[in-house]
Amino acid sequence: MRDTRQKAEKIMDLYVRPALKEHFGDIKISKIEDGIMYVKMLGQCATCSSAQYTVEDVVAKQIKSRMPEIEDVVLDNHNEELFDIAMKILNKEIDLTKK
Repeated sequence: MRDTRQKAEKIMDLYVRPALKEHFGDIKISKIEDGIMYVKMLGQCATCSSAQYTVEDVVAKQIKSRMPEIEDVVLDNHNEELFDIAMKILNKEIDLTKK
């Protein structure tokens, strides 16, 4: 698995990141699991309305054409900070009724 991640990082460095950096963005591999590579867009790319398209049209094409073991590349929209806040609200650790 480590070799897979290293290979993916090298492909990103050579073929993906230079294009994203032109738009003041970057990309991070969240995880690779069961042939799926999950990525997070960073910088300006994180809030870009074309982020999904970029992952599908640019990132996935570059990765999948060079790594047959990767079946798909998926945009990981999970926000850990928001998830933690939501869990605290559900567990009543944060009271939204107090001012």
